[in-house]
Amino acid sequence: MVLRNGGGSIGDLQRVHHGLAQFGVGQALSKAATAHRAGAGGAFGFFCEGRRHGWGGDKRNGKQHPQQKRQPSNRFGIHENPSLIYNRAHSGAAILVVTAHAVWLCLNQYARNHSNTVGYAQQPLFWRCCERMAEEKGRGRTMSRNTPLVSVIVPVYNSSAYVRTCCDSVLQQSYTNLELVLVDDGSTDESPAICDEYAKRYGNVRVVHQPNGGESAARNTGLSVAKGEYIMWVDSDDWIGPDWIASYMDHVANQAVDVVVAGRVTGRYGYPQALIQYLLNHIEHTIWISCVRRDVFDGLSFSNHTIGCDALMLTKLLAKAHSTYVMPRPEGYHYMDNEESVTRVHNIGTRMGWPARAQDELDFIAHTAPELMSCARFDVMRGAGVIYRNVRALPLPPEEKGRKKALLKQLRRFIIDGLTHLPVRYMSFKDYKQVVLTIRDMWF
Repeated sequence: MVLRNGGGSIGDLQRVHHGLAQFGVGQALSKAATAHRAGAGGAFGFFCEGRRHGWGGDKRNGKQHPQQKRQPSNRFGIHENPSLIYNRAHSGAAILVVTAHAVWLCLNQYARNHSNTVGYAQQPLFWRCCERMAEEKGRGRTMSRNTPLVSVIVPVYNSSAYVRTCCDSVLQQSYTNLELVLVDDGSTDESPAICDEYAKRYGNVRVVHQPNGGESAARNTGLSVAKGEYIMWVDSDDWIGPDWIASYMDHVANQAVDVVVAGRVTGRYGYPQALIQYLLNHIEHTIWISCVRRDVFDGLSFSNHTIGCDALMLTKLLAKAHSTYVMPRPEGYHYMDNEESVTRVHNIGTRMGWPARAQDELDFIAHTAPELMSCARFDVMRGAGVIYRNVRALPLPPEEKGRKKALLKQLRRFIIDGLTHLPVRYMSFKDYKQVVLTIRDMWF
């Protein structure tokens, strides 16, 4: 069957073209679309025939090619077992043959990832796939064979009230070449069953169940099984907007960098400039604002501290990355109202681990970049000021007051160390404002 201007809607053809472009045949079909737009003889050839190839009655090099017997087609002009041939009329240019079996497999996989119903034979589903991918093409986010796979890792612990919303938000991303890695860290509620349910429904969802080891252990497990070229993170009690991942991957493609993070000093940085900007708090200190090439994580693991492990990991990543792009913080990451969150719990338990985490950061910089020790002290000073203000305001019972006093003493030591070793050569006016805020937190 030959679809021409009079035999099928060009808009329909382009929607199919945009859909197939998601699976690596886009380059060839783009040539077809270009030929049509240029008015190449009025023949936008879309050939769907049997095992033997005919040329649809068009002329090539002045000769008429034999017309093969055509197979019955469905309303989309695609046969049950076709070969797809593109022919630009009146031209001896390239003719590309793509077996429709490969396209069939790709479309079935896409359907598995985006619908509860699977099957090429179900024509409306095929059409919906093409339409959705055409919409993504219109936003400039067409998936091709060179589009990196992104692993989104979600540690899960007793999040049954939130994890469905979180998973749905990841699976409905406009950037579709992703896998969702759910790490159930010994949950005792319905979270494990919910995770397994999503793994059965979607081909790009993977679940790992493990005994409870804490958030860092869950993150390390997620890293060990992730297959993506880039790694991103979402907490199980949070959710992301539909373009969250695409906003990062656009910069990955445009800037060709190892790391994309959010901050107030936008631009491309090498080493050690990116690390300096991070230690001066010009880059945000949470792991979920990062998109990192998988191999940058090689040899690194999340430490087993009770607080601040993600910020410590970002320190190590930026010390290892060759190139980093800092983007303005995008819209689209949303916190759930989880009263059991670590930041909402009114006890001193997790915060007691902050001094050990701060010392690890200082030791790491002393070993890898000793020339930046003043920047590391500034970073620890700032963090200690935040924890100091938070702990001082905690309404603790009398038996906890001794621990509180000891923790505040340790925090003051870090603050004074930073104040007496300021990285003056790197500081801006706003950084001095941070110094004033830290002094206020400690003495007022």
